[in-house]
Amino acid sequence: DVRAQAAEVAAVYSASGEFLPMLSTLDDTLLPPLLKMVRIREVGAAVPAANALVNLAQQPATRSKLIELGGIDVSLRAVCATEKASDTDNQKLAHVSCMLLANLTQCEAAVTELVEHERTSTVLDLFAKADANDLRFEQLPAALTQMLAAPAGRSLVLSRQGVAHSLCSCLRQDDGRLAGAALALRNLCFEAGTAASARAGLLLVLEDIILAIAARLHVESAQYDDEDFGKLPLLVQEVVSTPMQPVAESSVRLALTEALVLLTASSEAREAMRRLCIYPVLREAHKAEEAESVKDANEMLVGEFML
Repeated sequence: DVRAQAAEVAAVYSASGEFLPMLSTLDDTLLPPLLKMVRIREVGAAVPAANALVNLAQQPATRSKLIELGGIDVSLRAVCATEKASDTDNQKLAHVSCMLLANLTQCEAAVTELVEHERTSTVLDLFAKADANDLRFEQLPAALTQMLAAPAGRSLVLSRQGVAHSLCSCLRQDDGRLAGAALALRNLCFEAGTAASARAGLLLVLEDIILAIAARLHVESAQYDDEDFGKLPLLVQEVVSTPMQPVAESSVRLALTEALVLLTASSEAREAMRRLCIYPVLREAHKAEEAESVKDANEMLVGEFML
């Protein structure tokens, strides 16, 4: 099929840093047909077209043009379509569409549209119900990161049952979900320091967030005596017995630690951290940490909830 081949060519050339600037001068010619292929889920063409759009959206001017042309709506519809059509092509299209959302939400206008769009709640509900290994949503946490920097975005996410829990579950993964979920949860935790009504929703998932982050901050070199280990939450004990891959990126470790620091703006969170006995995890993480920014955040955190 000629259209499918054209979409493949666009995907290949747009993946090259050499050709990307030149292709961005053809926005008016390229973007409408590529978006249409994704919107109608054209067999054989939709997935490469979406990949091309992800690549093209790296250019700020193209990103803005895509938003004007309805890129947010097209992406959300592609993800929502998997609720009834779960074949491989639609699954792949949903995966790439979440990548496109992650790129588009680098623009404030896209964040506003995402928060207000009627299909965003449907996507959040699908994410909340999905298995933690569902590749459709591998890049959704990254797409939610910018949205969660906005009070309205945090309010929306906290109003959808299970979304925060799904973000916590993503911390157990070692792919793109880990970094995206760490940043998304950090931004979600800004709500702890507000007086908004959405704060009540955050308090309902406090323990989920604290335990998931503490488990991910556990380091293989940790040495817990019998008293320490006996006080550790069961989730952390499980991780000690069956360790996950270490968090290699210091930026991810920083985001996780900062999320807990932000939670300490709430007295309920400080009390939960003491009750859940996460201090030994933080102590051992501090000993093993080499990045000064992470060590500083760790010290700030301990000072906030232990004093």
